Amino acid sequence: VPSNLDNLLLASNTGSIEVDSSFRLQSEGTQTILLQSFGSEADILFYGYFGNDVLVDAPQGKFQANAGRDIKVMGANIQADSITLNGKRDVIIEQGAEVRATSRIEINAARELKVESSSELLALTEGGLQEMVLKSGGNFSVIDSFLAAEQMLIESQTGDLAFTRSGLGGDVIRARALSPNGQLIIDGSTFSADSLIRLYAEGSNGQIRFISNSSLHSDRVDLAAKTVSINPGVDVEVANPNGLRVYTDTANYNRPSSPNSNGRFTNGNTTLDVVPQTFGNRPGFNSP
Repeated sequence: VPSNLDNLLLASNTGSIEVDSSFRLQSEGTQTILLQSFGSEADILFYGYFGNDVLVDAPQGKFQANAGRDIKVMGANIQADSITLNGKRDVIIEQGAEVRATSRIEINAARELKVESSSELLALTEGGLQEMVLKSGGNFSVIDSFLAAEQMLIESQTGDLAFTRSGLGGDVIRARALSPNGQLIIDGSTFSADSLIRLYAEGSNGQIRFISNSSLHSDRVDLAAKTVSINPGVDVEVANPNGLRVYTDTANYNRPSSPNSNGRFTNGNTTLDVVPQTFGNRPGFNSP
């Protein structure tokens, strides 16, 4: 993008937009680069090879892609100060793709949002406030991937949140499922936050389920759902036992004062006796 150009728009009325390693969108200024596909079956597709192909490079500028149907980032590297991806159906980031912003990443998918196969979403630099906002109308999943931002918000309106063999890091991590039967499923994943981890299934029949060994590292951890379960034989490692709070009406996990066959919260080899508070007593999701 020439330095004397305010912004750049690439648009398609009916067809898809495809960007591969033979084409790079690059800016050295503070311009906005916008890709827009208007058609109801029109996708925006980025093709690269496991993060090695930088298809968008705007370190001081903004990058936004709005698709009439899906956005897929496959092995490509997208870099900008601010990145926004809006898909009217799905947003899929896969095959080792890297999405890196120095201030903000926002991704909205009307149906499914998925980050998988060694991909990374990063909004971390020295100083300042770096945010990541990930919202899906349906299911949200992270599989074998890594997310990091100083302030992270993950939200599903009607589906489940699933974290599988993945890592999340930052200062504050908030994630919630809002549907009546929404589940937050943690499968072999690690959450690391300096100040707060808050994981909620806010529906009337919502569940938080730990289905394989996982870790929660933060000064404060709030877990809230109608039912909180740890599968038999599963350990959930808690770095700061004094900072863990569980808000649930059905606690399906093992406690020394109430032993059963379910899994347990641990600190080292010690089983934690985590006494739950009622689901209705949980702090507001956006409260400090």
